[in-house]
Amino acid sequence: MIKENIKRLRIEHGLNQQQLAEKLGYKGRENISRWESGDRKPNLANLLKIAGAFDVSIKVLLEESVEND
Repeated sequence: MIKENIKRLRIEHGLNQQQLAEKLGYKGRENISRWESGDRKPNLANLLKIAGAFDVSIKVLLEESVEND
């Protein structure tokens, strides 16, 4: 899910929510918090920004996580 992928990538890149927000051009972390909690989903423009910030494709952000048994 988008929310888990954003959080996973943020943590893998060693960023807190505020740092990611600033990297995306936001003053506060509210949008990041809402995306990660699932309260809101990023629009296409924000998906492009997030993908660019993490150097991944939008597909990576949209992929469902696959659990191994």
